[in-house]
Amino acid sequence: MDRAGLRRKLLTAQAEAGDIVLLFGDESEALTHPYLAHVWAKKGADLRIPAPGQAAKGAMLGVLDWARRELIVHTSRTKRSSDFIALLEEIDRRYGPKLGRMLKPIVLVLDNGPIHTSKATRAALAERAHWLRVEWLPKYAPELNDIEGLWRDLKRHHLAHQTFAGPDDLDQAIHDAVRTLNTEPHAIRWLTVWMRDVLGTSDHLEGFGQSARIERRIVTGVGTGGRRAQAFVHDPLR
Repeated sequence: MDRAGLRRKLLTAQAEAGDIVLLFGDESEALTHPYLAHVWAKKGADLRIPAPGQAAKGAMLGVLDWARRELIVHTSRTKRSSDFIALLEEIDRRYGPKLGRMLKPIVLVLDNGPIHTSKATRAALAERAHWLRVEWLPKYAPELNDIEGLWRDLKRHHLAHQTFAGPDDLDQAIHDAVRTLNTEPHAIRWLTVWMRDVLGTSDHLEGFGQSARIERRIVTGVGTGGRRAQAFVHDPLR
């Protein structure tokens, strides 16, 4: 295990022990047009979902509270430093210093994306440095950021195969999905995702990705009830 991996292991151990609050931060995107995910279908059948008009994009800026397994998401039409600072203000409200409340050390894990390292964001982080410490990830290391799995879960199992009427409907769907994720028991949530993604035990096995600009693979498997089928699997987009 490299130094960054060891560092992550130490931080998660501290969070599990209750010594720190560990937050993993990152951004993702969703579209009003559907993500075509992998589903069980008869051999030779292709999944088609109506997608009229121009696709609109929505940005999701979030943090995962590692110990509580709670996802906090701020949505926006843009993905700029000002949007990330709005997420920091939500972190202020939830975790910042409060009169009469003992404050655990707060550690925020971030990659070196431009909205995290801009002049405006660095100034906002500096204002919070007395209670919020940033742990910078090495470049090109998404496997060290635990929020990545939640983005995948949200897209695969809550946003896939749907066409949204507009950005407002997409925004509502995202927040509904976050509420659902946060109310699922941790063990059941991850067991369900593992069964869907690894064992393929659901007739509604869903994944995420877009039909454009990505390759398609075909995987043969057995759905519930022993019915043989093929899953169209799209390589993931984050």
